[in-house]
Amino acid sequence: MKFQEKLEPYFRFTQAEKRGAAVLLLLILLVTLLRIFLPNKLANNESNISMEIAKSRLKNIQSESNEINNNKTTVHNKINKKNIIIDPNTCSVKDLISVGISEFASRNIIKFRDEGGYFVTLNDMYKIYGIDSTIINVISKQIQIDTTNLLNIKIQRKAISNSLKIELNSADTIVLRKIPGIGKVLSKRIVGYRKLLGGFSCTKQLEEIYGVNKNDLNKIISHIKIDTNCIVKINLNSASERTLKKHPYISTFQAKAIIKLRQYMGQLKSPNEVLNNHIFTLEEYSRIKPYLTVKKS
Repeated sequence: MKFQEKLEPYFRFTQAEKRGAAVLLLLILLVTLLRIFLPNKLANNESNISMEIAKSRLKNIQSESNEINNNKTTVHNKINKKNIIIDPNTCSVKDLISVGISEFASRNIIKFRDEGGYFVTLNDMYKIYGIDSTIINVISKQIQIDTTNLLNIKIQRKAISNSLKIELNSADTIVLRKIPGIGKVLSKRIVGYRKLLGGFSCTKQLEEIYGVNKNDLNKIISHIKIDTNCIVKINLNSASERTLKKHPYISTFQAKAIIKLRQYMGQLKSPNEVLNNHIFTLEEYSRIKPYLTVKKS
Protein backbone atom coordinates (compact mmCIF):
# COMPACT_ATOMS: atom_id res chain seq x y z
CA MET A 1 0.00 0.00 0.00
CA LYS A 2 1.31 3.32 -0.96
CA PHE A 3 2.13 5.93 1.71
CA GLN A 4 -0.52 8.40 0.43
CA GLU A 5 -3.20 5.76 0.64
CA LYS A 6 -2.26 5.10 4.26
CA LEU A 7 -2.75 8.81 5.16
CA GLU A 8 -5.93 9.36 3.19
CA PRO A 9 -8.33 8.21 5.95
CA TYR A 10 -6.95 10.91 8.25
CA PHE A 11 -7.72 13.78 5.84
CA ARG A 12 -11.09 12.63 4.59
CA PHE A 13 -14.16 14.61 5.88
CA THR A 14 -17.56 13.18 6.36
CA GLN A 15 -20.63 15.07 5.18
CA ALA A 16 -21.42 16.15 8.75
CA GLU A 17 -17.87 17.40 9.28
CA LYS A 18 -18.05 19.43 6.10
CA ARG A 19 -21.27 21.08 7.25
CA GLY A 20 -19.74 21.83 10.66
CA ALA A 21 -16.67 23.39 9.09
CA ALA A 22 -18.86 25.56 6.87
CA VAL A 23 -20.90 26.77 9.86
CA LEU A 24 -17.70 27.49 11.79
CA LEU A 25 -16.26 29.54 8.94
CA LEU A 26 -19.54 31.47 8.69
CA LEU A 27 -19.45 32.26 12.40
CA ILE A 28 -15.85 33.43 12.17
CA LEU A 29 -16.79 35.69 9.28
CA LEU A 30 -19.76 37.18 11.21
CA VAL A 31 -17.65 37.82 14.31
CA THR A 32 -14.99 39.52 12.19
CA LEU A 33 -17.56 41.78 10.52
CA LEU A 34 -19.12 42.68 13.88
CA ARG A 35 -15.75 43.62 15.30
CA ILE A 36 -15.13 45.91 12.33
CA PHE A 37 -18.48 47.71 12.02
CA LEU A 38 -20.09 47.60 15.48
CA PRO A 39 -17.46 49.78 17.34
CA ASN A 40 -17.74 52.48 14.67
CA LYS A 41 -21.50 52.54 14.98
CA LEU A 42 -21.28 52.71 18.78
CA ALA A 43 -18.72 55.48 18.53
CA ASN A 44 -21.00 57.42 16.21
CA ASN A 45 -23.90 56.91 18.58
CA GLU A 46 -21.80 58.03 21.54
CA SER A 47 -20.61 61.02 19.54
CA ASN A 48 -24.20 61.92 18.70
CA ILE A 49 -25.21 61.50 22.34
CA SER A 50 -22.26 63.64 23.48
CA MET A 51 -23.20 66.31 20.95
CA GLU A 52 -26.78 66.33 22.21
CA ILE A 53 -25.55 66.63 25.81
CA ALA A 54 -23.21 69.47 24.85
CA LYS A 55 -26.03 71.28 23.03
CA SER A 56 -28.28 70.81 26.04
CA ARG A 57 -25.65 72.15 28.43
CA LEU A 58 -24.93 75.14 26.16
CA LYS A 59 -28.66 75.88 26.03
CA ASN A 60 -28.82 75.75 29.86
CA ILE A 61 -25.80 78.06 30.18
CA GLN A 62 -27.31 80.54 27.74
CA SER A 63 -30.59 80.36 29.62
CA GLU A 64 -28.84 81.02 32.96
CA SER A 65 -26.86 83.87 31.41
CA ASN A 66 -30.02 85.45 30.05
CA GLU A 67 -31.65 85.08 33.45
CA ILE A 68 -28.72 86.85 35.14
CA ASN A 69 -28.80 89.61 32.55
CA ASN A 70 -32.52 89.94 33.02
CA ASN A 71 -31.96 90.41 36.75
CA LYS A 72 -29.62 93.30 35.96
CA THR A 73 -31.60 94.62 33.05
CA THR A 74 -32.66 98.22 33.12
CA VAL A 75 -36.33 97.54 32.48
CA HIS A 76 -38.78 96.03 34.94
CA ASN A 77 -41.73 95.92 32.52
CA LYS A 78 -44.06 93.89 34.71
CA ILE A 79 -44.73 96.74 37.13
CA ASN A 80 -44.30 99.74 34.86
CA LYS A 81 -46.89 102.37 35.73
CA LYS A 82 -47.42 104.64 32.77
CA ASN A 83 -49.15 107.42 34.75
CA ILE A 84 -46.22 108.08 37.15
CA ILE A 85 -43.90 111.05 36.51
CA ILE A 86 -40.63 111.23 38.45
CA ASP A 87 -37.63 113.53 38.78
CA PRO A 88 -34.37 111.49 38.86
CA ASN A 89 -32.74 114.19 41.01
CA THR A 90 -35.17 113.72 43.90
CA CYS A 91 -37.04 110.41 43.53
CA SER A 92 -36.51 107.28 45.63
CA VAL A 93 -35.51 103.76 44.61
CA LYS A 94 -39.17 102.75 44.90
CA ASP A 95 -40.20 105.53 42.51
CA LEU A 96 -37.57 104.51 39.97
CA ILE A 97 -38.67 100.87 40.08
CA SER A 98 -42.30 101.90 39.66
CA VAL A 99 -41.66 103.41 36.22
CA GLY A 100 -39.89 100.29 34.99
CA ILE A 101 -36.22 100.71 36.00
CA SER A 102 -34.68 97.63 37.61
CA GLU A 103 -33.63 97.73 41.25
CA PHE A 104 -30.00 97.28 40.16
CA ALA A 105 -30.07 100.44 37.98
CA SER A 106 -32.22 102.33 40.49
CA ARG A 107 -29.69 101.90 43.27
CA ASN A 108 -26.91 103.03 40.94
CA ILE A 109 -28.87 106.24 40.29
CA ILE A 110 -29.17 106.93 44.02
CA LYS A 111 -25.47 106.15 44.51
CA PHE A 112 -24.60 108.57 41.70
CA ARG A 113 -26.61 111.31 43.45
CA ASP A 114 -25.09 110.53 46.87
CA GLU A 115 -21.62 111.01 45.38
CA GLY A 116 -22.53 114.51 44.17
CA GLY A 117 -23.95 113.77 40.74
CA TYR A 118 -27.19 115.16 39.29
CA PHE A 119 -29.15 115.03 36.04
CA VAL A 120 -29.57 118.08 33.81
CA THR A 121 -31.06 116.28 30.81
CA LEU A 122 -32.44 112.82 30.12
CA ASN A 123 -29.23 111.89 28.30
CA ASP A 124 -27.32 112.30 31.58
CA MET A 125 -28.91 109.04 32.68
CA TYR A 126 -26.63 107.20 30.27
CA LYS A 127 -23.89 107.85 32.85
CA ILE A 128 -25.54 105.23 35.07
CA TYR A 129 -24.36 101.64 34.86
CA GLY A 130 -27.43 99.62 33.88
CA ILE A 131 -29.15 102.34 31.86
CA ASP A 132 -29.24 102.00 28.06
CA SER A 133 -31.31 103.13 25.09
CA THR A 134 -33.90 100.41 25.77
CA ILE A 135 -34.90 101.83 29.14
CA ILE A 136 -34.60 105.44 27.95
CA ASN A 137 -37.13 104.70 25.21
CA VAL A 138 -39.49 103.09 27.74
CA ILE A 139 -39.33 105.79 30.43
CA SER A 140 -38.61 108.95 28.42
CA LYS A 141 -42.16 110.28 28.87
CA GLN A 142 -42.13 109.50 32.60
CA ILE A 143 -38.93 111.37 33.43
CA GLN A 144 -39.20 115.11 34.01
CA ILE A 145 -36.33 117.12 35.45
CA ASP A 146 -37.59 120.03 37.55
CA THR A 147 -35.28 122.95 36.78
CA THR A 148 -36.21 124.68 40.04
CA ASN A 149 -35.23 121.60 42.05
CA LEU A 150 -32.05 121.29 40.00
CA LEU A 151 -31.07 124.89 40.73
CA ASN A 152 -31.69 124.36 44.46
CA ILE A 153 -29.61 121.20 44.40
CA LYS A 154 -26.72 123.05 42.73
CA ILE A 155 -26.93 125.90 45.26
CA GLN A 156 -27.00 123.47 48.20
CA ARG A 157 -24.09 121.44 46.83
CA LYS A 158 -22.03 124.57 46.28
CA ALA A 159 -22.78 125.85 49.79
CA ILE A 160 -21.83 122.50 51.29
CA SER A 161 -18.71 122.37 49.14
CA ASN A 162 -17.61 125.88 50.16
CA SER A 163 -18.11 125.20 53.86
CA LEU A 164 -16.71 121.68 53.81
CA LYS A 165 -13.65 121.12 55.99
CA ILE A 166 -12.26 117.61 56.37
CA GLU A 167 -9.70 116.72 59.03
CA LEU A 168 -6.98 115.00 57.01
CA ASN A 169 -5.49 112.81 59.75
CA SER A 170 -8.70 111.11 60.85
CA ALA A 171 -10.91 110.95 57.74
CA ASP A 172 -11.42 107.57 56.07
CA THR A 173 -11.63 107.09 52.30
CA ILE A 174 -15.40 107.61 52.21
CA VAL A 175 -15.17 110.98 53.99
CA LEU A 176 -12.21 112.08 51.86
CA ARG A 177 -14.22 111.46 48.70
CA LYS A 178 -16.62 114.22 49.75
CA ILE A 179 -13.87 116.70 48.91
CA PRO A 180 -14.20 117.96 45.30
CA GLY A 181 -11.33 116.54 43.26
CA ILE A 182 -10.72 113.48 45.45
CA GLY A 183 -12.02 110.23 44.01
CA LYS A 184 -11.85 106.60 44.99
CA VAL A 185 -8.24 106.02 43.88
CA LEU A 186 -6.78 109.22 45.33
CA SER A 187 -8.56 108.77 48.67
CA LYS A 188 -6.91 105.34 49.04
CA ARG A 189 -3.49 106.80 48.21
CA ILE A 190 -3.95 109.56 50.79
CA VAL A 191 -4.85 107.11 53.54
CA GLY A 192 -2.00 104.78 52.54
CA TYR A 193 0.61 107.55 52.62
CA ARG A 194 -0.80 108.92 55.87
CA LYS A 195 -0.23 105.51 57.44
CA LEU A 196 3.42 105.49 56.30
CA LEU A 197 4.03 109.00 57.62
CA GLY A 198 2.13 108.61 60.86
CA GLY A 199 -0.09 111.51 59.84
CA PHE A 200 0.18 114.74 57.88
CA SER A 201 1.87 117.76 59.42
CA CYS A 202 1.03 120.15 56.54
CA THR A 203 -1.11 120.14 53.40
CA LYS A 204 1.95 120.47 51.15
CA GLN A 205 2.78 116.85 51.91
CA LEU A 206 -0.11 115.83 49.67
CA GLU A 207 2.11 116.74 46.70
CA GLU A 208 4.33 113.81 47.69
CA ILE A 209 1.49 111.45 46.76
CA TYR A 210 1.55 109.99 43.26
CA GLY A 211 -1.03 111.68 41.07
CA VAL A 212 -1.24 114.96 43.02
CA ASN A 213 0.24 118.19 41.64
CA LYS A 214 0.02 121.83 42.68
CA ASN A 215 -3.13 122.42 40.66
CA ASP A 216 -4.85 119.47 42.35
CA LEU A 217 -3.69 120.70 45.75
CA ASN A 218 -5.06 124.20 45.12
CA LYS A 219 -8.49 122.69 44.38
CA ILE A 220 -8.72 120.71 47.62
CA ILE A 221 -6.66 122.74 50.08
CA SER A 222 -9.58 124.97 51.09
CA HIS A 223 -11.53 121.89 52.19
CA ILE A 224 -8.77 120.46 54.40
CA LYS A 225 -7.70 121.02 57.97
CA ILE A 226 -4.96 119.20 59.88
CA ASP A 227 -4.85 118.20 63.53
CA THR A 228 -1.18 117.54 64.29
CA ASN A 229 -2.16 115.99 67.63
CA CYS A 230 -3.22 112.95 65.59
CA ILE A 231 0.34 112.33 64.35
CA VAL A 232 1.89 109.04 65.49
CA LYS A 233 5.44 109.87 66.60
CA ILE A 234 8.61 107.77 66.62
CA ASN A 235 10.40 107.41 69.95
CA LEU A 236 14.11 107.83 69.18
CA ASN A 237 15.00 106.10 72.46
CA SER A 238 13.18 102.84 71.71
CA ALA A 239 12.41 102.53 68.00
CA SER A 240 14.13 99.69 66.17
CA GLU A 241 16.16 100.21 63.01
CA ARG A 242 13.38 98.57 61.05
CA THR A 243 10.76 100.98 62.44
CA LEU A 244 12.96 103.99 61.76
CA LYS A 245 13.74 103.20 58.13
CA LYS A 246 10.09 102.44 57.31
CA HIS A 247 9.34 106.15 57.61
CA PRO A 248 9.47 107.94 54.23
CA TYR A 249 11.74 110.65 55.62
CA ILE A 250 14.36 108.35 57.19
CA SER A 251 16.88 106.48 55.04
CA THR A 252 18.50 103.17 55.96
CA PHE A 253 21.79 104.98 56.62
CA GLN A 254 20.08 107.49 58.93
CA ALA A 255 18.26 104.69 60.79
CA LYS A 256 21.58 102.92 61.48
CA ALA A 257 23.17 106.22 62.55
CA ILE A 258 20.36 106.89 65.07
CA ILE A 259 20.84 103.43 66.60
CA LYS A 260 24.62 104.00 66.91
CA LEU A 261 24.07 107.47 68.42
CA ARG A 262 21.70 105.96 70.97
CA GLN A 263 24.23 103.27 71.85
CA TYR A 264 26.94 105.89 72.30
CA MET A 265 24.92 108.49 74.23
CA GLY A 266 22.37 106.31 75.98
CA GLN A 267 18.98 108.05 76.27
CA LEU A 268 18.61 110.99 73.91
CA LYS A 269 17.37 114.12 75.65
CA SER A 270 16.03 115.96 72.60
CA PRO A 271 15.17 115.18 68.97
CA ASN A 272 17.59 117.99 68.08
CA GLU A 273 20.49 115.65 68.86
CA VAL A 274 20.03 113.87 65.51
CA LEU A 275 20.52 117.28 63.85
CA ASN A 276 23.44 118.31 66.08
CA ASN A 277 25.20 115.04 65.24
CA HIS A 278 24.72 115.63 61.52
CA ILE A 279 22.47 112.63 60.92
CA PHE A 280 20.01 114.94 59.14
CA THR A 281 20.53 118.17 57.23
CA LEU A 282 18.56 121.19 58.40
CA GLU A 283 16.06 120.74 55.55
CA GLU A 284 15.65 117.01 56.26
CA TYR A 285 15.26 117.63 59.98
CA SER A 286 12.53 120.24 59.43
CA ARG A 287 10.50 117.58 57.60
CA ILE A 288 11.04 114.76 60.11
CA LYS A 289 10.87 116.83 63.34
CA PRO A 290 7.05 116.63 63.76
CA TYR A 291 7.37 112.82 63.85
CA LEU A 292 10.09 112.51 66.49
CA THR A 293 9.95 112.25 70.27
CA VAL A 294 12.40 111.22 72.99
CA LYS A 295 10.29 109.59 75.65
CA LYS A 296 12.23 107.46 78.10
CA SER A 297 12.15 103.81 77.10
